Amino acid sequence: MDLNLPSTNLDQATEGRWCQFNDDIKFKVAMSNNPKHKRAIQSRLKTIEKMRDKGDYNRVEIINNEITAQHILKDWSGLKDNGKELPFSTDSALAILSDARYAPIKEFIVGESMENSEYEDEAKDIVKK
Repeated sequence: MDLNLPSTNLDQATEGRWCQFNDDIKFKVAMSNNPKHKRAIQSRLKTIEKMRDKGDYNRVEIINNEITAQHILKDWSGLKDNGKELPFSTDSALAILSDARYAPIKEFIVGESMENSEYEDEAKDIVKK
């Protein structure tokens, strides 16, 4: 089907789109609930529920950070560590997402991943005859 309605660009939803954080830094962010993200959540859902039931919210946050580092944050540009360009890696992403000092970055990434309209293909013009 090729409807004249907005639709999700699944490649961009999974691979991510570039989002400007500030003048120097941008992040490549995939859409929340993209197919890989959903599978990762589903595979760890029992553990998440068990930890939540025990009140172990720290462990739930660790799991969420791991899933976000693996399936939402895809790359970055302009991010520096001690003045040197920091190459992207899942381990570095997890360290940043897990560090409370960088909460604004985490909030930005999660927020951008939920902006589903940014992952939509342009709606085709509707021509009335």
